[in-house]
Amino acid sequence: MPAGLAAGRGPAAPDVPPGKLRRQGGQLACRAHGPYRPDTAGTFPPPHGTLRGTFRRTKRPAPALKRPATSGTLGDVNATATPNERLRTAMLRTGTTVDDLALCCGVDPKSVERWLTLGRVPHRASRWDAARRLGYEEDYLWPDAPGRGPERRAGASQSEVVRVYPDRGSIPRGTWHQLLGGAREEIAVLVHAGLFLAEDPATRRLLAGQARAGVRVRMLLGDPSSALVALRGEEEGIGAATVGAKIRNALSFLRPLAAEGLAEVRLHDTTLYNSIYRADDQVLVNAHVYGNTAACAPVLHLRKVSGGSLVTVYTQCVDRVWERAKPWNGEDT
Repeated sequence: MPAGLAAGRGPAAPDVPPGKLRRQGGQLACRAHGPYRPDTAGTFPPPHGTLRGTFRRTKRPAPALKRPATSGTLGDVNATATPNERLRTAMLRTGTTVDDLALCCGVDPKSVERWLTLGRVPHRASRWDAARRLGYEEDYLWPDAPGRGPERRAGASQSEVVRVYPDRGSIPRGTWHQLLGGAREEIAVLVHAGLFLAEDPATRRLLAGQARAGVRVRMLLGDPSSALVALRGEEEGIGAATVGAKIRNALSFLRPLAAEGLAEVRLHDTTLYNSIYRADDQVLVNAHVYGNTAACAPVLHLRKVSGGSLVTVYTQCVDRVWERAKPWNGEDT
């Protein structure tokens, strides 16, 4: 191979004898070839007057990505600040402080202050925790949160369906007790009679225990003297007076709970399209079908999912009926 050529790589740079490198004016230099010139780095073969084996100059590494300017929030931090008055009002009505909400959501209090004063949108988990703490819907508190389109809402609502039972009798007794016994805030029952629950001693003991533990228990039964209750009996094909008799029977079982203040009982005269059994964020919806008793109709088991709307529809129905129903304190009907 000709002198000065490296195999397959072109002419080799002149050798620099060992010990010939020195510093010249603060710059690395070679006694034989002069100072090192960065502008020739990376060329091959190295031009005359440069060190052998110089490396290609590389760009300076890009600066490291900075952490977001805010913690626990989404959105453009440079956007015009718009205070979240809905969130502020919800906190005032419930007596919730910034520190309370921060502790509930597991974020710094400064993040909650940004939600309030700058209109920042929390992450999804924080939105859900805050909505539950304040008793408001997430969509109401943050209507402009990412992913609030119809498609996402439809998908979230579908995710709320836990199970569909062909009829109420298909639900195991243990499922009822697990549902009611798992409540930590509220149990609400909206029915015409609900005799199958009221006459069960284990269920009554469970409701009493939950009430003593601080769970609110609300029972909404049909007014046995209501014309709508008589109509429902005719529609079920069991006679106009039958449903009213079942209601009076159920009330006799609930009288001790009402007398001790362990359950709030009210009577309603509304048209009931479904029987609804609520335990916090879970709901059993028993459809009413013309010509069939409720025990023979399908039941939906729903559980609240962030962004879903099915559970909300039924819990709001319970609240509306409750507002117009009349209290029952154990008197004969």
